[in-house]
Amino acid sequence: MEKYLILHCSPTLAGIKAANLFSYTFLSEAALMESLLSINKILNPKGVYAEILHIKDGRVLIFVYRKSLLTADIMRKGVKEFLGLCGYNGTIDNFIQRLKSRFNIRESFPMK
Repeated sequence: MEKYLILHCSPTLAGIKAANLFSYTFLSEAALMESLLSINKILNPKGVYAEILHIKDGRVLIFVYRKSLLTADIMRKGVKEFLGLCGYNGTIDNFIQRLKSRFNIRESFPMK
C-alpha cells in the first residue's frame, strides 16, 4: 500500500494539496487494517491522516488528508455554506464521517 500512497498522494504528503483519494485492491482485510495503522502511526504526528472511506468487493477507497489544510479549505468563504447545503456540518471529523456514510447509502460518488 505504501507504493500507492506515494504514487497517488505525494502532493498531500508534501503539503502542496489538502487531500487525495486512491483505490487499492487488497487480499486480506486484516493485512489492510494493519498496513493502515502502520501508515497512520508514521503520518499522524505530521498532521496527515489516512482513512478508509469505502470497502467493497476486495477494493478500498482511501482518503489521505492534511487536517490543517483541509480545515482551512473548508472554512474558505462560500465553501462551508455550499457543503452545508449538501449535509456537511461541524468539524472536519464530522465532514469525513458524513462522506463515509454517503458511500454506504449510494453507489455513485457521494457529492451528488
